[in-house]
Amino acid sequence: MRLITDLERDSIELVSGIIYMIIIIIFMIREIYKLVRMKMQYFKLVNSYNQWLLIIFSWVSFGIYIYRIYIGEQVKKFFSETNGYGFINLQSISYWNQVMVVCFAMCTCFATLKLINLLKFNSSIILLMTAVRKCVNGIIAVGTIFIISYISFVQMFYLIFNDKISAFNTFLRSMETLFLFM
Repeated sequence: MRLITDLERDSIELVSGIIYMIIIIIFMIREIYKLVRMKMQYFKLVNSYNQWLLIIFSWVSFGIYIYRIYIGEQVKKFFSETNGYGFINLQSISYWNQVMVVCFAMCTCFATLKLINLLKFNSSIILLMTAVRKCVNGIIAVGTIFIISYISFVQMFYLIFNDKISAFNTFLRSMETLFLFM
């Protein structure tokens, strides 16, 4: 978690965030226009709920991001006053960062659903989906073999290195470490 945001150095992050929020405002205006035009029929569309959830989570993420910048400035001010020797509890800041990450994940989920909804009318996507349906049994077989092989390697590394390297001291940490090796 980066608490301190340097707006001069992170100009790409700032510009992409501004562009994203402009797009969200355009989507919000478009959805309000649809709501006014369609009235009660608007609420019968499942896609409208997806749009509004994407808009809501985007605004919540934006608000938390602004709050994080504000808190970062407060922390910088506090540490400059105490010359870095003051104590500050960062538990609430960490909590809000986790909430922001969950909001980003929800935005990604709803944007993916929107993309899938847009792509279902494309004939080449329909062809791809048909091909995947035909070979799903082979994909499951290869996935099963991969999982068995992966678990056996994890077990071997765990048994060899569990008392020598801390990254392998539990089976779960061994799985994580070997996954990072891939």
